[in-house]
Amino acid sequence: MESIIRDLLLIAPLHMTNDLVFLIMRWQLLWNLHKKDSLVSKKLFGTHRTWLGMGVIFALNTIFYLLFTGRLLLLPGIGVVVGVHASSFIKRSLRIREGRALPGLDQLDFVIGGIAGLALSEIYLSNLYLMLAISFAVHLASNMAVYAIGMKEVWW
Repeated sequence: MESIIRDLLLIAPLHMTNDLVFLIMRWQLLWNLHKKDSLVSKKLFGTHRTWLGMGVIFALNTIFYLLFTGRLLLLPGIGVVVGVHASSFIKRSLRIREGRALPGLDQLDFVIGGIAGLALSEIYLSNLYLMLAISFAVHLASNMAVYAIGMKEVWW
């Protein structure tokens, strides 16, 4: 049970980052920075991947890991950025229209990237498959809740 709690604490910053970056970008909470933001590459990643979004993901993740572990961990944040961009790239490559679902990948892209970043930081999960299953369920449930209250246009 102790290893499950440890692993949950290790993936919590990934989920917190993913949820908070959605709110920050959706509500344009960074004042005038949004006006200067630009797409990373519409052709490769679509219209939801911006330079500002990348920076916010990385910064939030780094801050959350510092708070949760007392260590300055940069690689999980880089992993989250790579994970969400890889997901967008795969969907564009498969000609899946923007805003359409790719079940599994949509729910786990940021977690897989973040867990890879943890592993590169020599921090390993003892219950990897359980954490992926929990992440899938939590992400899907939170997206459904946000959709139900009208903050998102799709339930996934």
